[in-house]
Amino acid sequence: MTTPIIDHTNPAPGQGERIIACIDGARHSAAVCDHGVWAARRLAAPLTLLHALEKPPEATVMTDLSGSLGLDTQGQLLGELTRLDEERAKVAQAHGREILAAASARARDHGLAEAETLQRHGGLVDTLQDLEAQARLVVMGQHDMPDSGSRLYLDPHVERAVRTLRVGMLITTENPAAPERFGIAFDGSETARVLVQRVATSPLLRGLPCQLMMVNANTDKEHEALRWAAATLENVGFEVNTRLAEGDVEESLCRMMTDDGLPLLVMGAYGHSRIREWIVGSTTTTLLRRSPGALLILR
Repeated sequence: MTTPIIDHTNPAPGQGERIIACIDGARHSAAVCDHGVWAARRLAAPLTLLHALEKPPEATVMTDLSGSLGLDTQGQLLGELTRLDEERAKVAQAHGREILAAASARARDHGLAEAETLQRHGGLVDTLQDLEAQARLVVMGQHDMPDSGSRLYLDPHVERAVRTLRVGMLITTENPAAPERFGIAFDGSETARVLVQRVATSPLLRGLPCQLMMVNANTDKEHEALRWAAATLENVGFEVNTRLAEGDVEESLCRMMTDDGLPLLVMGAYGHSRIREWIVGSTTTTLLRRSPGALLILR
């Protein structure tokens, strides 16, 4: 019998238990809400719908380059700017409450009896760091680049959160449908073996068909590792299929996800040093930009 392994979707005593879904009203918010509900129900965990009110930029210092503004005029303009900032903050807060209320109603419609709503002032990632001790899983969506909407753009909130937080993260696409099958990016390393064991011991994906995906498996050791991974998952009841591919790792994984209609890929996060990432890139970053489906990122 396999010894249970503690992971970020199967909390140890003292570890957080909440699913935190980051809702901001963008077009991916419905998918974030639905995936948060899906995770909360599968893990029998409470759901928190979080809306972070980013701090507005500091007021611009009034510099009179013409010499025509007097102290009274400048003071009046600064006062007006302050008043407008306060009004904008009130409107943003009210809008955020409406967004959370709509998300809460959607969660109830999808079968979750209760979801906590939480509005916090401050940056999203800073807020998530404050709440990290309560978190079992964080669900986020990725904003498209405003100008082109390109999926090659990486939302800085998502990148910073994945680099910073130590809990599991589910990064959704705009598709609100809960995943009915999933793939695992497996390379035979010790880290990948731990990832497989985490999936095997967590209720999050239990019962869903699994596809083990390995790229450039050219040695007997790598093929043996793939057989071990399949057996580990099959021994706890997973239906497992294996897929092999050759070529660029990121392109191959994305192609397999598209060809096989996989809505979710499970993978590790940032296994290389930052210096190595700057030189040769990071599989995590590339898949965050290009993945056709949602990503479940575990440590």
